[in-house]
Amino acid sequence: MKNICFFITILLTIITTLAAADELEMLKSKADKYWQHRDIQETLLKCIDTYEKALSLSPKDELILSRLSIAHFWKGNNMSDGMWYRKQRMKAYETGREYAAKLCEFNPESIEGNFWHATNDAAYIDEVIVKTSKSVIDDAKRRNAFVMTHDQFYYHGGPQRLGAKIILGIPDFVRAEDESLQIAEKYLKDAISNYPNFTLSHIFLSDLYMKLGQKDLAQKTLKHVLTIDENSVPQFAPENRRDKNEASLRLKNNF
Repeated sequence: MKNICFFITILLTIITTLAAADELEMLKSKADKYWQHRDIQETLLKCIDTYEKALSLSPKDELILSRLSIAHFWKGNNMSDGMWYRKQRMKAYETGREYAAKLCEFNPESIEGNFWHATNDAAYIDEVIVKTSKSVIDDAKRRNAFVMTHDQFYYHGGPQRLGAKIILGIPDFVRAEDESLQIAEKYLKDAISNYPNFTLSHIFLSDLYMKLGQKDLAQKTLKHVLTIDENSVPQFAPENRRDKNEASLRLKNNF
């Protein structure tokens, strides 16, 4: 009798494990389909909800953790500008950072974990009215330097764009010698020379030109974004769709 109970317990455990594995794969497949349309906020929220359900079944899944960190960054970016949504944007970036931190906890040398931790940090600091979080920015710089050393052009020039973004966010009167706008320009041109069809690098470059007062170059750069096929880099088509819309909006409002 004891042997029968033992085998029944083992059988039920196997069945439960297989069922959980099937459910996990189903959730990941569903979330992956949503992921392809992450530039649409409604679809992005469904993506986040589905990945979070999948994570409950596999808490150390590095792909799910990285996707959730990126997705919450997108969530914050997709929200409307202005003070009304500032707290919601900050919350999204905080959550994105938390998922990246979990990934780094399981794998301290994770490229994805370190990069998206730093990226969410930088976005969060942009929302802070009084920018007193120097330690957060220093940590973002350290993480970004790690990524640049180990995967120089991760996310088609991600470390270069983040390095430039951090420099652009530093007030002129406290910018160090190694944080010049010329270095930011070099970062962005490095990213563009290696991945010319990744539109976000061009958007950041237009930001730099606007800061330098070079409106003609900023306008030219934004117009170039509109010439890039959104499917020229298939895995980043949502980024390109988003950026082409942003370029159109900026050209309409600023020129």
